[in-house]
Order: sequence, then structure tokens, then C-alpha cells
Amino acid sequence: EFAARLGAAFAATLPLGSNVTINRDEHRSPRMLKRGMISGLPSAGVNVLDTLAMPIPVARYITRSSDASGGVHVRLSPYDSRVVDIRFFDSRGQDLSKNAERNIESVYFREDFRRVYLNEIGTISYAANVAERYSDAFLAVVDVETIRNSSPYIVVDFANASSSQILAPLLTKLNCATVALNQAVDETKMSIPPEDFQRALVGLGKIVSVLDTALGVRLDVGGERIFVVDENGRQIPQISLAAALATMALQYQEGGIIAVPVTMPSIFEDIAQRYGGQVIRTKADPQALMTAANRKGVIMAADGNGGFIWPQFQPVVDGMMTLAKMLEF
Repeated sequence: EFAARLGAAFAATLPLGSNVTINRDEHRSPRMLKRGMISGLPSAGVNVLDTLAMPIPVARYITRSSDASGGVHVRLSPYDSRVVDIRFFDSRGQDLSKNAERNIESVYFREDFRRVYLNEIGTISYAANVAERYSDAFLAVVDVETIRNSSPYIVVDFANASSSQILAPLLTKLNCATVALNQAVDETKMSIPPEDFQRALVGLGKIVSVLDTALGVRLDVGGERIFVVDENGRQIPQISLAAALATMALQYQEGGIIAVPVTMPSIFEDIAQRYGGQVIRTKADPQALMTAANRKGVIMAADGNGGFIWPQFQPVVDGMMTLAKMLEF
């Protein structure tokens, strides 16, 4: 009932007859709540495009490319298995503004849901060719031949999440020699304690050093954030990773704008000055960083916590594209 009412509240903030994408992770709790939301959205006159279980960047891309008015992603919190996160997107696939979130809350608590006539009830359908549409757009903005010619040897830990279904075929097309870890999707591992996560990174480093690969990468369960170890198996601090990628992006683009939060160190201004670029500072908020990524001339945005935005592809956090850009640079 809660999920159905929340879905109806979100629908009440959207135009009658508009489309909304809805996505979830592999766990049964989000699956249950997603079904409740699917019942609430059409009852308020909104059509639902079900993308099933996909990484968050894919859900954001489909929301933006499907001419939808918004999107919803339901997942088990990666930090607490007792909590389910429900994330709302706008028509660009970006996080809603605080005002938009408060508007949904207001509709929900006032129970001011839109009532529609029988002939205005929304439809429910499955989004077509979700993985193919994302993958085609992904490869269109990556220097495929450069990566193929280098044939990188890497280790990728997929964290038992749905990103393996998207990223693994992409790495094959890019001619990467990939050692895949935790590739099978496992709903019992959508949320793990911090100590288990750190243990996984240590194990990743050991495998990289033994196999003598170029680098090792672990994605978070949503496919948004990336954690990297170097060829010696040492973990790269997230600020250092952001600085390195900013340097390479500015060199590759011969200048441009880098967006970072105000909490990031001043090294980014030094890097930008050295390579003819600029830095814009945002609030320490994911939505503010995504908004900045829409500005003309922005080539990269980083939050300092493993989240990177590549506006040439889409102005949202995408760990899979971040790996591709690392290989390209």
C-alpha cells in the first residue's frame, strides 16, 4: 500500500498520460515494492515502462532516451540490508531537485492523489531493447579502435550485480582481456557490511599483483561508482583517482571544464591551469553536480567518492563509462 501511494504521489506531479520508467535491483524486497509502485502509477494516469533489473546508469539512460517524464529505481540499500532506497529521476535521468522531492512528499502526506477516469488509466509495458540501446550509445562515444588496439588486460569485480550483464559484453567488444570476479548475479549480496567491502578490495589488489594486469576495478552494486587498484595491487585513493582522470580528460580534450564539489581540494584548479582548463565548484550534493554537468563545455564531473560524470555520454554518474574512459585515456 505504501509503494502504491508513493507511486501515485509521484504520478500526481507529472503530466497526465506521460511515461515513467521503473527499474529495480535483483533483491526480492525491491521487487515487491516496485510492483506496488507499478500499481500506483497507472492509477494516476501515468504509463509505466518496466526495465526489469538494470544498473542505475542504464535506467537513467533509458529514462532520458525514452521521452519519459521521469523514472524510479528501487533497490536494497548497499549500506544497510534493512533499508530499501527509492530514487526518483527527472526527464533527463538525473536526481530530482529538493523542491521536486518536497512536492512529492507533500502530495503523499496530504493524500492529494490524482483520480482519473477509467479510460485515462495508464498502461504497463516493458521497455524494449534496453541493454542494446544503452550499449550502442555507449560505444558511439568511446574511442573503440584505440582500446581494441591496446587490448588491455584488466581485472573487474562486478560485485554480483546486474552491471555484469551490460559491462561484460561491452568489454568483450572492446577487445579487453578481462579476469571477471563475482560476475554471477546474487541477490543476497546487494548489501554488504563495510568490512566485507574492504576485504573485497584487498582481495582484488592481490589478484591484480599476482596476474600482472594493468589495473583492477570494482563497481558498486548500482554500477555508478568505481574503485580502482593499480598494477601493483595498491588501492588508488578516490581524490587521487579524480585528479588523475581530470588530468587525462583535460589533456585529451585540450582544455575544458571540470566540475567538482566545494569539498574537493584545490589541486583541481592547479591541474586545470596547467592544461588550459577551468574548474567550477558545486554544492556537495549529487543533484548539484549533475546540474553542473549540463553546462556547456563541461567534459567531466567528479564527486570524490568514486562517482564520475561524462556529459558527452550522459550527465549522470556512470561507473561503466568511467572504466571505458580510463582505458581510452
